[in-house]
Amino acid sequence: MKIKLFIFIVLIYLLICLYYYPFLSDDSLISLRYVDRFIQGKGLNWTEGIPVEGYSNLSWVLLISLLGKLGMDLILAVRFAGILSGLMTILFIIYYYRKYKILPLTIGLLFLVLTPSFSVWSIGGLEQSIYVLLVVTMVLSVFKILDNTDKRKHNKYLLCLSFSLSGLIISRPDGALFSVITGVFFIFYFWNKKSFKIAILFIIKLFIIPIIFFLGQFLFRLHYYGELLPNTALVKTKITLLRVYEGIHYNKNAIISTFPFSLISIYFIGYLSLVKKNIKTIYLLALIICWLFYISMVGGDIFPAFRHFDLVIVLLVIGLLEGLYYFDFHFLHKRSIWLTLIIVFLGYIVMQYFNNENNRAKTERWEFIGLELGNDLNRIFKYQNPKLGVTAAGCIPYASKFPCLDMLGLNDYHIPRHPPINFGTGLLAHELGDPEYIMNSNLDIIIFNVGSKPTFNIGRLLSENYRFITNFKEVIVKTNEERPIILYMDIYSKKTGIKETVDNIKIPGYFFSNEKNNAYIKEDLKVYMSKFNSSEIVISKKIPGEWKVKSINNEKPDSKLIVDINNDNNKMKITIYSKENNFILKEIELERI
Repeated sequence: MKIKLFIFIVLIYLLICLYYYPFLSDDSLISLRYVDRFIQGKGLNWTEGIPVEGYSNLSWVLLISLLGKLGMDLILAVRFAGILSGLMTILFIIYYYRKYKILPLTIGLLFLVLTPSFSVWSIGGLEQSIYVLLVVTMVLSVFKILDNTDKRKHNKYLLCLSFSLSGLIISRPDGALFSVITGVFFIFYFWNKKSFKIAILFIIKLFIIPIIFFLGQFLFRLHYYGELLPNTALVKTKITLLRVYEGIHYNKNAIISTFPFSLISIYFIGYLSLVKKNIKTIYLLALIICWLFYISMVGGDIFPAFRHFDLVIVLLVIGLLEGLYYFDFHFLHKRSIWLTLIIVFLGYIVMQYFNNENNRAKTERWEFIGLELGNDLNRIFKYQNPKLGVTAAGCIPYASKFPCLDMLGLNDYHIPRHPPINFGTGLLAHELGDPEYIMNSNLDIIIFNVGSKPTFNIGRLLSENYRFITNFKEVIVKTNEERPIILYMDIYSKKTGIKETVDNIKIPGYFFSNEKNNAYIKEDLKVYMSKFNSSEIVISKKIPGEWKVKSINNEKPDSKLIVDINNDNNKMKITIYSKENNFILKEIELERI
């Protein structure tokens, strides 16, 4: 019977994964950039230069690296590992409660798989699914230890618990929190039993492996990155009143979004813990309170479908099962109850369908625009190997393979160590930026988001920066999307800019793009000007002060196309227009610096 239940729940789980497919988080592509470079032998880093720990999921990075080394496509690998972790989570819950009645178990598992967070973050590419699996393994291992009065049977569950805690430590920096909670819980548990010697021996056995994992990662971080904390902690963690307010608001919305099951589960856990002194639910209560407090302190999360609440969901599911089995609701066997449950779950599905945070996972697809843009840039500028400045640090760097600067600082050494005065009052993880440092980094192309006008705090700062305004030309790129992509390209770049020799000046055609004449990325950033298709204009110097168009794409220029050049010692003004309709297509003024 439990096998049929497993198949039924898995089918629902996979259908919901399919519904939200192909959602993929940009941050998952940051991790994949590290993985890609790692398996190529370039080190566990995001780009050339000072290595930084811009990922916060070492176990996930290593697991995906193994799958990638075995030949699996990396995006496929994160989806495979995420779904497999979800399946194992379902299986472990069913296995632990296999001797209990099937209806309460069905209710709990439906609550789990019908909550979109569980499926969204199975395919979303981040470590959340394996993190949840490790938490479930940890909780059920603790339950097994509490279930068995025979201390000799503790060892195998103790080993399982120990490895779960170890995995959590290297899966996320906040994973160590679970070791602390679990350690304190068992100290009080054995203290109440007056088993002091057993407690000491138990704690020593429990934490030998987690301490080895913790010290191993710490020493690796210190040796390889030269830091005590990962870069992610510097970029995302700043406790302010605004962050606490955002975190509390995040938790409130997440709990409301899972009514009525979250409310019922919270009641069960609270009643059994505070009134009945049930040791299992006391442990669950401690985990939930500490995790919600942590989320409140860091300001919640920016990702769809309540990513950080995914962990709370599985704890609430276990609490719901504990409550249903403790109270042993005999009326649940009546047929009328089945009908009631069907109506309740249908209502729950409708509520999840209309939830804005869940819908973000359904509609957010800009990462794929970034992947396509990165692939196109790699194709067009493969041999120039330009250096990109980006705010979307996942999709474009991962696809382009080019050297990059993360202008928001997550994958950069300098930026998070020079935060603004008002750090902690802006958009979480998107408020850093140093315009002078960026301008000194020899960037060839700057891209905001996946091709937009300047955004975030760094966009505002660069828009006011003289060097950015002077040196970077806005290139409007035509794609299949309704919204054109905007690239900011350095006019004086040695790789992608205007090139001047003794005899010639070569001007890439994309510098003549505007609202009417867009560069066209599908054909190597060519520019459509009047009836003339140009990707490069070569201007030949005759004598000082006199210029002529020598070739356009190595062909004789169209007789109807006129190029006027006004050049002095410091400035060059280029005007291109059609003689036929006297319509000026573009005028560019260049100033030597």
